[in-house]
Order: sequence, then structure tokens, then C-alpha cells
Amino acid sequence: MLVELGPMPPDMVLSWTKCARRVSLELTSGNNLVLSGDDKGDWFKYWSELLDSWSAVAQTSTVFAWTKDMDAEVAEFVVHGMERLLRCPTLNQFVTGEEANVQAPFTVHVLRSFLTALSHEGPAFKHYADGVQSLLASNRLPGYETV
Repeated sequence: MLVELGPMPPDMVLSWTKCARRVSLELTSGNNLVLSGDDKGDWFKYWSELLDSWSAVAQTSTVFAWTKDMDAEVAEFVVHGMERLLRCPTLNQFVTGEEANVQAPFTVHVLRSFLTALSHEGPAFKHYADGVQSLLASNRLPGYETV
């Protein structure tokens, strides 16, 4: 499955990846166990690899554009962890409203790109992608009503 991100301003991507690392770590440690057990370790592995890749491209380009051929199940797993973090009730403890608004465009772009790619991988993945879009829209998170 081909996932494509961009074109986006590199500084936006670097700011987003820095925030995403901090927030995902906060929301999966201590009393904020949004993801637990093997799911947490596996998800962090894939998530960290993606953040490293996006940061590396953003640091070396004038316009961020990223493409990767991914296993659909891995992409679904990454989206699953990401949407659980976004719907976490304690998210506002780690992200201010202003920060959420600044980060929303790239977050929406990432979600749209992954969900669009997944929706072309067969009926089960399309059903999953449609469900995630509905969940995020119904939670009225900043910018996510447009997913």
C-alpha cells in the first residue's frame, strides 16, 4: 500500500514531529496508558520509525514530500494508535488549544493520507477507515471535523 504525505512546509512537519513524540510518550506512560502491553511497544516502534523518517525528510528539503510502500495492517495499526491518542480524555493536559490548532493541519493531512490509502485496500480496510473518520469527526477535535 502506497502512503504519500505532502507537499507541506518542512518547518510545520518538524514542529509536528517534535510535538507528536512528546505527546505520544506522555499519553502512553504513567497513569495515561492509552496503549498498553505489546500494543504499546509495537506501536512505538512503528510510530518512532515514521517520525524519524518524516523528520529526516523535513530537515533536508525545502518542501516536505514523503512516500512509503507500507503493509496495510501496519498502517492500520499506526492509525489505530494515533486515533486512540487523539481521542484520549487527557490529551488537553499535554496539548494546549493553541498548540492543537497549530498542529491540526498536519495531523489531518497524515490521517487523510493513511485513511485514503487504507480505503483502497479492500472492503474491510475501507470500513475501518470510514469508522475512524466518523469517530474523529464526532469528537469535534480542532481541525478533525474536516477529516
